[in-house]
Amino acid sequence: MAILATLLGCQGTDEFHAMLPAALNFGVTPVEIKEIVYQAVAYLGIGRVFPFLKITNEVLKEKGHLGLSIPRSLTLCILSGCGSLYLFPSAAGGSFSDDG
Repeated sequence: MAILATLLGCQGTDEFHAMLPAALNFGVTPVEIKEIVYQAVAYLGIGRVFPFLKITNEVLKEKGHLGLSIPRSLTLCILSGCGSLYLFPSAAGGSFSDDG
């Protein structure tokens, strides 16, 4: 996970593309990979992160991970002012789907 985040920071798109399948093989989940990319937007900006999102979606599609769903016990919560995206348990049982 740290390697993927570092490659985002140094704009290593080719190596990021090569490392994603390895990360999946070593147990990093598709949701965790997407979160790494999403978290980078606050630090790098969408312009620098968008190519990595495209690579991520391409690799996940190749590997058969389409339409990622977050379990109903989690809901998306964006904390204003901190620039970070977090997932918290929800008493209401909300859910969302990420189609890529």
